[in-house]
Amino acid sequence: MVMTEDIRHRIHNRLDELMGTEEATALMEAFPPTGWADVATNADLEHLQTVLRQEIRSSAAETRNRDERPAHRMSVLRGDLRTEMSVLRGDLRTEMSDLDARLCSKMSDLDRDLRSEMTGLRDDLRSEMTNLRDELRTDMTGLRDDLRSEMTNLRDELRTEMIGLRDELRTDMTGLRDEHHKDSVSLRVEIGNVRSDLLRDQRNLVFSFIGANAAIAALAVTVQQLLG
Repeated sequence: MVMTEDIRHRIHNRLDELMGTEEATALMEAFPPTGWADVATNADLEHLQTVLRQEIRSSAAETRNRDERPAHRMSVLRGDLRTEMSVLRGDLRTEMSDLDARLCSKMSDLDRDLRSEMTGLRDDLRSEMTNLRDELRTDMTGLRDDLRSEMTNLRDELRTEMIGLRDELRTDMTGLRDEHHKDSVSLRVEIGNVRSDLLRDQRNLVFSFIGANAAIAALAVTVQQLLG
């Protein structure tokens, strides 16, 4: 009976029921995946070894027969190859010489053209630099003149403003001085009035004191007379 996958599965399930999962798996791994007819025996291996030895001996004999062919063919082939290599070497040397000559000529032409272009470019740059320097000088001169004019106008404006401010300050100082003088005069008048009032009050106080002293003296005389 041929061992199929379905049969292996049913056997594994049955063994699993009887022995357990691990024992069933270990036992199934001992069986070949196919039938025992497909398993090679020692006799099969020996027969295969004998066949292989015979094939190897036959192949070695054919190789020896091939190597024993006339050696003059190799010599002819070697001579032809040497001739062709010599011709090829000569052609390559000629082509390399021509190529070197052409490259040298092209390099010389290129160097001459580059030198000419560099000279023209240098002259153009010098001309442009000169024009740019002249333009910058002109612009700087105009800018300097504009700045000088603006500075002059600004200085004149500042002077005018300073003069007006000075006149305003003088006017304010004059008015302040006049107001201060008026305040001083008014203060002096008030001080004079206060002094006059104080002198008048002092005089009245003195007269009142003298009158009081006289009254006290008269009272004392009257009291003495009454007592005497």
